[in-house]
Amino acid sequence: LSLADVNEKGVKRTLDRGITIQTITPGTGKYPEPNMFANIKFKGWSPDGEVIMDTSGLPAGFTFKIGSGQVFECLDIAIRHMTKLETARIECPDDTHYGIGGFGG
Repeated sequence: LSLADVNEKGVKRTLDRGITIQTITPGTGKYPEPNMFANIKFKGWSPDGEVIMDTSGLPAGFTFKIGSGQVFECLDIAIRHMTKLETARIECPDDTHYGIGGFGG
């Protein structure tokens, strides 16, 4: 596992594919690697502010295998740059989530 740089609160970082991540609450520990499992809670909004995905109400969260294609690319990449218990705002370019046509389009 690689040691995480301190993901400072409020600092916006640009990742692969133009994905941006801004730490709201720093976490602890190391960055996860492909084939590890991540358990997350997240809420996704459309550009007009409509909530389009929300796992924050699930008591057990949502678990997926990193790098396996189980989630959209933006989330998979961003999680690799977060630490345990970190909360962050992630912004996904169109071609890294649902695409220009949007959900179902």
